[in-house]
Amino acid sequence: MEEIANCRDGSDAVSCSQDMADIMHLTIPLHEMTAADKLQAIEEIWADLARESRDVPSPTWHGDVLRAREQRVADGTARFLDIDDAKQAVRKQINESPSP
Repeated sequence: MEEIANCRDGSDAVSCSQDMADIMHLTIPLHEMTAADKLQAIEEIWADLARESRDVPSPTWHGDVLRAREQRVADGTARFLDIDDAKQAVRKQINESPSP
C-alpha cells in the first residue's frame, strides 16, 4: 500500500499512474445485474469518459475515416447534413429496411 501513499503525495505522476494501473482491479458482478443495470453502468462510464475526453485516445482509423469523408465532400461525391436532416435520413433508412 506504500505505492498508493506515494501516489497521493504527487511525487512521481508517471510511475504513480503505472502503480495505480497495476493495483486497481475492479470486479463487477455482471451475472447479477439486469440488462437495465448494465446499460446504466455503461451510460455512467460513457458520461465520465466524455467529461475527460482529452484523456481518451482516438484510434488511428478514426482519423483515416474522417480524412476520407472530407475528401468525398471536397470531390463533390458526398455532403454534410445538418442534424435534423441526418436524423430524418436515418429514420427513413430504418423504416425502409426489411424486418429480420
